[in-house]
Amino acid sequence: MLAPSGDWDWVWLSQVLPLDIVDRIASVLPPHAALGRDRPAWRWNDSREFSSSSTYMALISFNMVSVSGIWKCIWNLDITPQIQTFLWLTRHEHLMNNFECCRRHISMNNLCPICFHEEEDVNHVLQHCYRARQVWLQVLSGVQLQYFFNNSFEDWFDANIRNNVNHWNILFAMICWVL
Repeated sequence: MLAPSGDWDWVWLSQVLPLDIVDRIASVLPPHAALGRDRPAWRWNDSREFSSSSTYMALISFNMVSVSGIWKCIWNLDITPQIQTFLWLTRHEHLMNNFECCRRHISMNNLCPICFHEEEDVNHVLQHCYRARQVWLQVLSGVQLQYFFNNSFEDWFDANIRNNVNHWNILFAMICWVL
């Protein structure tokens, strides 16, 4: 499956696999000693090893967050289920972006493809990239601007989803979706 160069053996793969499978393989980095051995990793503790206690702590923390009401705010918005799911994934910071691809060893480039200056994580895409800032600057008034860019991602997101004055939360959701 690997060529002598260490890259995928595209000729061999193309002969034995359907093209759609070869395309999927293209999105995965080939095994390399510098990346370490490929093995399952448990995301809920620092050692990446499964334990009952880490499972318990993950469930406890998830339940504490979910009762905070932000989830209810998202699911009660008068928007399509597709955008509600997007918002839910956004708040969990589970959207696939260059930072996540790099973290999962799918890509080696974690930079934003728009500005090429910062890591492309959810916070950057929706709040700090110059493209996002241009959009928000057109929508917000001067008074709102002083607070809009100065909060943590969670506080920023939660405050805007909870703010239903003049249906701001719906407009906020739609702009995040478009960005």
